[in-house]
Amino acid sequence: MNKVFQTIIDKGHGNCMQAAIASLFDLELNDVPNFIELGDKWFSSMYKLCKDNGYDICNINRNKEDNTEFLQRVAKFDGGVNGYLYATVKSQTFDNVSHAVIIDLDLNIVHDPNPNQLALKLTPDDVISFMSMHDMVIGKTGKLFTLADWDAATDDEKDENVHHATLNTS
Repeated sequence: MNKVFQTIIDKGHGNCMQAAIASLFDLELNDVPNFIELGDKWFSSMYKLCKDNGYDICNINRNKEDNTEFLQRVAKFDGGVNGYLYATVKSQTFDNVSHAVIIDLDLNIVHDPNPNQLALKLTPDDVISFMSMHDMVIGKTGKLFTLADWDAATDDEKDENVHHATLNTS
């Protein structure tokens, strides 16, 4: 992972997403769209960029019932990009704003694209969401399946694990 830093630090207009994705894929900042400028089309643009780099993405949001250990299990099952994932945390610079960072598979923040580096003090419990880089199914029992494993599962196993999330954006 090449650590790229954001060049725009402005509440609601910064380019931390752009810098984090550039970092994740070892790209230059200018080779990645500044997603915040795309309005409601930001996710489709990010999806295309990730797809072009060989990944299918879906956002995993921390729910009330999701503890950090479960999210770490999902991250490890996914594997990320060379062991790293794009994630969001509360901004440590501005109130009421989220901030893009890069985490490892244990949800530790390993890169804060803001030059002030304030997000590095946060813990895995502070991760709000992260992007899964591979399609998967999360069963209601918490069991994780690749799509191939889900397709190959018995009817009984599927009935036991009627999924609460299918992580497939294609």
